[in-house]
Amino acid sequence: MKKGWLVMALLGVLFFLWRQWPDQQLHLIVCNVGQGDAILITQGFNQVLVDGGPDQRVLNCLQDHLPFWDRRLELVVLTHPEADHLTGLISVINHYQVANLAINDFGKQTPVFRRLAAAINNHKIRHFQPRRGMKIRLGLMDFDVVWPDNLALQERQAFLANKPRWFGFPVIQDRDFNANDYSITLWLHFGRFTALLTGDLSRERSLPLVWRREIPPAQVLKVPHHGSRDDNPPALYQAVRPKIALISVGPNHFGQPSPQLLTFLHRQGIAVWRTDRHGAIEFISNGQGRLELRNRN
Repeated sequence: MKKGWLVMALLGVLFFLWRQWPDQQLHLIVCNVGQGDAILITQGFNQVLVDGGPDQRVLNCLQDHLPFWDRRLELVVLTHPEADHLTGLISVINHYQVANLAINDFGKQTPVFRRLAAAINNHKIRHFQPRRGMKIRLGLMDFDVVWPDNLALQERQAFLANKPRWFGFPVIQDRDFNANDYSITLWLHFGRFTALLTGDLSRERSLPLVWRREIPPAQVLKVPHHGSRDDNPPALYQAVRPKIALISVGPNHFGQPSPQLLTFLHRQGIAVWRTDRHGAIEFISNGQGRLELRNRN
């Protein structure tokens, strides 16, 4: 009898591990973190987190979608140093091993950024400034940096020279410049699947990229700035030509996503998925054209 129970227990453990074992498909998950951004991308044992949202809810997303034994993230990206994108990364850094951090080489004079900079310093996390032309390959996933470019970084560097530094990061105040202007923008491709991840990229930066034809087309577009009216010009969508628009948003007093944008997307035949209506949104691609959608309300 005991032997039978041991066999059953072993089979149960093996089944549980099999359910947790990663497949080789690409999983793109827009975490439901409220008014903020956190996007988890996995393929096999390679795991990338783009932004961390406004609080610790990102940890629930990681626990839901990563094997329980895997506490390593190959790459974390902070698109720009605003609280609704960076706050959750403090908890991520304290609970997971972050192998590499892509981050702008400046911060903001806010208590939450000071805490993040201290965590980066205390955990000795290797970090770098992405720039246009840089290519990052993880497993079968490729990330091309679309923005910022070298010219924008050089202009910014001169401005930052005399700013105070927190743990090596020069820090600015809101009146200095718009941090959204430097939102790290990535083009993800996995076989035939493509996605453009924009953070809070401003129209002042996206439109020149469109005019210079430096915005690549993509099946999936992470809508800039939670669907704000000002930062979603029609020209951006005409350049990207997405089939799906993802909006990471929660209750807010900014009017996001804007009714004008939603009307435009509907008229263009672009499918809209938003975390405040659909919960966490997961796309699964085999890289060969098949795209499966799951969502958790």
